[in-house]
Amino acid sequence: MRKRENLTVETEAHVRRILIENGRAIGVEHSKGTARAAREVIVAAGAYGSPQLLMLSGIGPAEHLGAHGIEVLVENPNVGQHLQEHPMAFLNWRVSGDTLDDAAEPKYLLPWLLRGRGKLSSNIAEGVVHWRSDPSLPAPDFQIVQAPVYFWEHGFRKTGAPALTIGASYVGPESRGAVTLRSADPGDHPRILNNALTSPGEMEAMLRALEMVREIASQRPLRDLLGEELNPSASIRTRKQLTDWLRATCEHEYHPSCTCRIGSPGQGVVDAELRVHGVEGLRVADASAQPRIVSANTQAVTVMIAERCSDLVLARAGAAACNTRRLAEASRVSHRQSSTWLSIRVQVAPATQIFPSEPTGNLDAPFAPQRRALPSDGRAPSRGRFGSAIPPGRH
Repeated sequence: MRKRENLTVETEAHVRRILIENGRAIGVEHSKGTARAAREVIVAAGAYGSPQLLMLSGIGPAEHLGAHGIEVLVENPNVGQHLQEHPMAFLNWRVSGDTLDDAAEPKYLLPWLLRGRGKLSSNIAEGVVHWRSDPSLPAPDFQIVQAPVYFWEHGFRKTGAPALTIGASYVGPESRGAVTLRSADPGDHPRILNNALTSPGEMEAMLRALEMVREIASQRPLRDLLGEELNPSASIRTRKQLTDWLRATCEHEYHPSCTCRIGSPGQGVVDAELRVHGVEGLRVADASAQPRIVSANTQAVTVMIAERCSDLVLARAGAAACNTRRLAEASRVSHRQSSTWLSIRVQVAPATQIFPSEPTGNLDAPFAPQRRALPSDGRAPSRGRFGSAIPPGRH
């Protein structure tokens, strides 16, 4: 990347605000000075940073900005709202035998450097189950992850003995939170409220997931390897105890989304081409643009949003935007200069289906894919996150 003449990377340059003149974004002000944009400014600071930067620049809820002494340039009450995350609960057991709990020891570095083998070659989450908490659901609403290591409080707390962790990630949440300003100081972290497990039915789903995880752990051969249940512990069994435990310990899965979501000016922050409502020359291209959080890890869809944005900026949208082959190529990110090749498999639909030109319906309604009759060959059609059918094999 260092050899690219059309790329400048400015390090330690904390962005303070987007510069807007006569309704158009013309650059950014940062801790080292300013950067001017010849065409557009693209914000990609994530579901926490992007809404914070918009609000610091005068784009957001008027009353909230006024409370922090920020001049309102574009009033939009959706900025920072509609935050969605995947709540996750972790259960831990002591185990006898080898685990990844000691993987940070120096002796495991050499096997990985020389042969790409050993404990450091593990992806940690080595087993995953996608499961319906309710048999009537058309798709799984839980991703249950197993890891041969003790994981608790985002990895900050450790145990003195080897352990196994099973995490239940709720990938079908309805709860929505918000990202708001703590102050007008760009150096202050924003306030983040996930509101996890506050919608009706979410706690019941999590309780069913805990029951399923414990059932898995009680079956051979796994049960022969497990010792004491560390969390929640054998003493926490009743529904009230488990509910209280979930309220106190439920974590998130690092999948914040939707705080600058695609939608009409009354419902969203950006339009179907990722352009911020009310400001010319300004786009947001990250996970915050999702209208609803995907029922999966958010990395692939974020890459897709970024690739779509690059097409739009380079004026390749037009007819190519509806070309499935073009979008299939966008699922591969190549940077030959650094000899790096990253291949990401995603379900690809025409761009007009992924990002409809006029988002319709209630974006706050829960996502509920419908069952469909199988085609004559018996294969179920692949489906995009927003419900558009995709011909089999085109992904």
